Amino acid sequence: MTRFRDPHNNQATINRFAEAYTQHVASGKSLLPDNVQVNAYVDQDVPRPTLSSRKASQLPITEKIQKVFGEEYNDTNAGMTVRNFAGMCYVTEVREGSPAAEAGVMVGDAIYGAHSYDVSSAAEYAAVAFKVPGPLELFIYREGGTNDGHLSLVLYRK
Repeated sequence: MTRFRDPHNNQATINRFAEAYTQHVASGKSLLPDNVQVNAYVDQDVPRPTLSSRKASQLPITEKIQKVFGEEYNDTNAGMTVRNFAGMCYVTEVREGSPAAEAGVMVGDAIYGAHSYDVSSAAEYAAVAFKVPGPLELFIYREGGTNDGHLSLVLYRK
C-alpha cells in the first residue's frame, strides 16, 4: 500500500483513503460514471480570465530553474519533456504509460498555462510544476483540436 505524507492532514485518514483507493482500482471498477473522464477533458471556458493575471515568470524560483535546466525540462513526475521554441513551451516527449500520456498530452502541444499561471518557457512550466503539489492543470494549444485548439488537461502526477 502507498503511504502519503502531508503535514496539513491526518496521516491515518490519508492512509485509509489510499488503501480504499488502491483496493477500488485493483477491483477494476470505475471511480466515476462511464460518461465522466477524469484525466482529460475539454474546458469550454479556456482561456480563463485569471490565467493572464498570474505570470509564472514572476515566481522566485523561475530564474534559478532557467539557469539549471536551460531550454529543456524533463518532468519525471508527469512523464514528459518540455522545451522552449519560438517563445513558447512545447512538449517534445511523452513517455508511454505516464500521467501525461494518460491525460492525453501529445508531442507538439504548446503549453500556455499551468495551474492558472501564464507559461511561455520550459523554466516557467518547471517553476509551476515544483510549486504545485498533486494534480496539475495544463492549458494547451493543439493545432487542429476542438474548441479552437485550446484544451485543459489535468495531470495526476506520481
